[in-house]
Amino acid sequence: MHITQLFLAFVILMVNKKLPKRARETFSSSDANIFYDRKAKKAFDKLFSKRSLILEREIVLEKIRDIPSYHNIWTMFQSRGWMDIASLGNVAYPNYVHLFYANIHDILPDNRTFRTYLNGKYYTISTQTIAEQLNIPREPNAIYYKKLSALKTTISEEICVTELEYYTTIQQSQLKPIYRILNTIISHNIVPMGHKSDVTEDRAKLLYMIGTNAPIDLPNIIFDVIVDASISQSSTDSLPFSVFISNMIKSSGVEIPSNETKAYSKSPIDDSTVKRSEGQLRKKLGAGASTSAAAASTQATNNPTMPFGDDDMTMLDHEMSTGEMYSLLCARLDSLDSTIDVRFNKIESRMDTFEASMNFRFDHVDDGLSEVRRALGLVMPGYNSMMTGSLPTFSAPRDDGQEEHPGPGQ
Repeated sequence: MHITQLFLAFVILMVNKKLPKRARETFSSSDANIFYDRKAKKAFDKLFSKRSLILEREIVLEKIRDIPSYHNIWTMFQSRGWMDIASLGNVAYPNYVHLFYANIHDILPDNRTFRTYLNGKYYTISTQTIAEQLNIPREPNAIYYKKLSALKTTISEEICVTELEYYTTIQQSQLKPIYRILNTIISHNIVPMGHKSDVTEDRAKLLYMIGTNAPIDLPNIIFDVIVDASISQSSTDSLPFSVFISNMIKSSGVEIPSNETKAYSKSPIDDSTVKRSEGQLRKKLGAGASTSAAAASTQATNNPTMPFGDDDMTMLDHEMSTGEMYSLLCARLDSLDSTIDVRFNKIESRMDTFEASMNFRFDHVDDGLSEVRRALGLVMPGYNSMMTGSLPTFSAPRDDGQEEHPGPGQ
């Protein structure tokens, strides 16, 4: 053999010794009953199993209705037929939710359907499936909230204490009191997200549409939220609708063991949530709170299109009672908890970026070594895949057939 070839072969062997060995992926018959294919198993192991869950919260609309300044929240839910989204329960099954997301495939945005795979069976989920499971009416002619063309000044005039001419995000403290509570509800049960203190432009549009009684096709929004979460490659992105998905899995006939690990929602959103919100707002706005509130209340009274009464902006400016001080303390603790979550998520994001960078570099080295082996004629059949750890793509056919199991209501 030519001396150059011998030298290159020696270099390859030395590099292979120094490269960390990556475990060969396996896909057993038991895996085939759990995962759609090898890709789904890998996604579960490396991504979805590490992602936290967002659990919907019970919304006690009757208690919120009893507070005069917020009674229209109950009216809004009742008139839209959204009452069931307020009472989904408080239990989720983390492992099944992770599997549900990891096994999502065949996403058809135009048809508004996707498939998933659980316990050896295929399930088709659609916007209609979601509507029937939640008992929520469809609004086929509704404008999708992200495409709303309303001016920012128009939106902020409706949802904020003072009008904002320009914004990329709105602080929760800038919202009118009733929209602060609506934002809390949206952030858990309608468009769930991990961070709730800042209101994005899109969420501001949704708040505006809800508050002005614009038609909203909620099942369509929920469908997109689930699909977007399934295609995200960030391990710091939380998985939404964990309670709803757990309910849907159970109603689809999937048997969940009695000793299966459970996750539970936070405390309900009710009148105590409202009191904490008001206490936090007083602290944020300070002495000028009642002045701003009075101005906003006058504006609401003079605007006949406002869906809420003129008492929605009422804020107490007397000395705080013991109960109010307790509410304020709870609000401060909630704020501290949110700050800690943000900082930990930033750390996790940096670690994920570092891990992705290292994987990319190792893959690049493996590809380069493979090219060298092929150029030298050193590759035996199957040798390259053995050295690099790569495996052929596995598709979904099962020996027992692919019986289709439609989602609930189909």
